[in-house]
Amino acid sequence: MRIFVRALLSLAAILLPAVATSGQPNVVVLLADDLGWNDVGYHNPSVRTPQIDRLAAEGLELDRFYVEPTCSPTRASLMTGLFSIRHGVNMPIQWYTENGLPLEFKILPQHFKEAGYTTHLVGKWHLGHGIRDYLPNQRGFDSFYGFVGGAVGYYDHLFMGGIDWQRDGATVAEEGYATELIAQEASRIVAESGETPYFLLVSFNAPHTPIQGPGGEREEHEGRRTYLEMVGALDAAIGRVMDAVRSADAAAGTLVLFASDNGGQEPVPFWKEWLIPPTADGFADNGMLRGDKGRVYEGGIRVPAVIWWPGTLDSGERLDQPIHVADLLPTLGEAVGFEVEDLDGQSQWSSLMSGKGEPRRAFIVSNMGSEAMIDWPWKLVKEASLPFVPEFFASETYHLYDLRADAEEAEDLATVRPDVFDRMREDLEGRARRNVIELDFSQDAGYFGGSVSRKAWAEALREGARSDRLESESGPSTRMDE
Repeated sequence: MRIFVRALLSLAAILLPAVATSGQPNVVVLLADDLGWNDVGYHNPSVRTPQIDRLAAEGLELDRFYVEPTCSPTRASLMTGLFSIRHGVNMPIQWYTENGLPLEFKILPQHFKEAGYTTHLVGKWHLGHGIRDYLPNQRGFDSFYGFVGGAVGYYDHLFMGGIDWQRDGATVAEEGYATELIAQEASRIVAESGETPYFLLVSFNAPHTPIQGPGGEREEHEGRRTYLEMVGALDAAIGRVMDAVRSADAAAGTLVLFASDNGGQEPVPFWKEWLIPPTADGFADNGMLRGDKGRVYEGGIRVPAVIWWPGTLDSGERLDQPIHVADLLPTLGEAVGFEVEDLDGQSQWSSLMSGKGEPRRAFIVSNMGSEAMIDWPWKLVKEASLPFVPEFFASETYHLYDLRADAEEAEDLATVRPDVFDRMREDLEGRARRNVIELDFSQDAGYFGGSVSRKAWAEALREGARSDRLESESGPSTRMDE
């Protein structure tokens, strides 16, 4: 009998995943870019996303997962556990922006490293590229492969005339469709991982503009049809990464989170496309949700999301608990064994484990002056003029919605429930605010394509630990090498 037991224990040591040796799960975050609510098959049967649908069927669907209305703010909240009004990245970082996510913050990969993890970023960064201190390798990632700006050409990897495709801070000249290259690298990291647990952020560019489908570069796109081809390529890429996770015999020891970074960009009238170039080529579908990317209404901030951990979290279920992207730092920390204090986000781990909604603090989203506070089920919206509107014409309007009864935000209850309206408005207006990103309307809008006309982004950045802009930021740097 003793020999038999020893044999079983030896076999278990060989077959059990890495989590059994380390006591900690691997963590993979799959982040889509500008994916609309109705751009996944499990929300819209006319869209084919079999791999994402499988993830939802095998995992726990997060039906009320909220992010910031645009990309950089969402990523900053993921990294810091703070709302955008507090970390200060309350709009997308522009190609000409010198600063980024303030260096005073200790961010997600740094916490994972202290917890004994290797850390990897594959894909989009978009949290600072002006000087080296802002880059992923200086902020806690052991490896980085992808691009530092807001987007790149899918085939030429160009943005604003410079190649932005790099590995660990050095440009790499590679051919291939960006979505597929990201999946290839992420799968390699998973396949080559050893017993040390890893944190892997797979930050896809798809289906963000430019609208370029897989299968070869074309002169013209076909609108929604090409957009859905991009979504299909994203789905296949996610399937490839998940195949690597399952093949690594570590599925039971790997926690996977899938989400979009903001709502999809829907088609806009010609005047808006001319006035705000980044809104061009919008072919997403946010379904019944009001608004789209850049707006604080549900279409801009409520996104498809799934969490997957076989044998630990429920499968095939749907959780209605409101969760904000800033909650992920404390939630993942609780799941793997570290704790972070003084955050806006709060751990949702007990709700994820029970599959039931629980009371939570109010949370805030914002973009370029417009803000929304959700204190479930109430939502207060402050809609502000865009920053380039002359002060004489600037305005702010407030609205109140009951999201439980009115997911489409069709009925303004500000005058019907003045008690709730006044309480939430006082709370929102009383919050401290910070803004570290500024727009410069004298600069060109970002563009793709064309020919190489400047240094590659990796080699064009300035050296040094500080710039004049950085001197105004409070607190010490949290570089891993300091």
